[in-house]
Amino acid sequence: MAGEIYLFGTLIPGGIMPTHRAQDGIGGKHEVANTAARNALSPSMLTIGMFVTTQNDGVTYRLTTLTPSAGWTALASVSFGSSTPADVAPEGTVGVEQTASRSDHVHKLHTLGIADIATGTTSAINLQNTEAANSSQTQSSPALEFEGRGWKTSGGSVSQTVKGTIQLVPKASSSTRALTRWIVRKSVAGDAYTDLMSFGEDEFGINYISRRGSAGTFSFSYDIDSSAPRMQLSSSSVTINSGTNGYTYVFSDSGTVTSSFDLLTVSALCIEERTSSGDTNVAASDYFIAISNTAAPRTVTLPSTAVVTVGRVIIVKDTSNNAGTNNITIARNGASIDGALADAVINTNRGIWRAIYTSSGWETF
Repeated sequence: MAGEIYLFGTLIPGGIMPTHRAQDGIGGKHEVANTAARNALSPSMLTIGMFVTTQNDGVTYRLTTLTPSAGWTALASVSFGSSTPADVAPEGTVGVEQTASRSDHVHKLHTLGIADIATGTTSAINLQNTEAANSSQTQSSPALEFEGRGWKTSGGSVSQTVKGTIQLVPKASSSTRALTRWIVRKSVAGDAYTDLMSFGEDEFGINYISRRGSAGTFSFSYDIDSSAPRMQLSSSSVTINSGTNGYTYVFSDSGTVTSSFDLLTVSALCIEERTSSGDTNVAASDYFIAISNTAAPRTVTLPSTAVVTVGRVIIVKDTSNNAGTNNITIARNGASIDGALADAVINTNRGIWRAIYTSSGWETF
């Protein structure tokens, strides 16, 4: 029957019967088979802001313009493996633990995403803490917690609860803005949460990532099952493990370098050159010193025995092509040179002096 029926009271269905079918109403919420059925809705049913869910993929659309085939915008959607929307865990407040009545509520939830977003920062889940930070303090975001089960074999085989969280923990800063810091934490078998890794930015605008190791160290590895970290930093040394060949290199703050190998093969080596036009002392970073001006005799003073370390190599070169006239003296500064307590001299044009420091003093080669 065409036309409109006016009611001057409440329409109350008998028993549990609905008032109408969703797909037959004007606006509101509709359920249709697919996008083709969505686009085929009669214009008389359409109102701006109405919703339609396509049953074949579970996507919900909102009508933004009265164009049946092009006016639909997909909303944030949840995808559930083989489960149905009835398997979603009960709604609750973020930060309050929810206990579902069905055992499969958690493990059937797989992905959360937003459809048809080309660019931008549209949020799918927003965890907020809007409490203002006090002076020199911060207010952290709510933590996102994950939980699984791991199997251990030592000391008796058993399944253990493994939990992890990721949380935005801003840092107070002496600069013009607060600093971003993310912290990843872990808990196994009910233990208290401990920091596992953090990443963010420092006061100088440099991004960083660190992985917490043991006994105050930070270690980095590309292989989670590796028995030793590929690189480990402590308060006094840097250790580099090359991996399968078992070579290990340790650089300590005392200046010593130790290794577990006998021979290192280098295909190409570049060293830094420092040029001096007068007398000079060998600095801690020097390796190759070029004397560019010998209009007068020059002196290069070696490091004292109190600071030089075994294995240090120094090269001095006459690049002025005049050391035959005005010699370059290599002042030994307390150490012997080739077993003698005497300074060395470069006395030929374009001459060179090179030596390595040993437990017995400087030895030329």
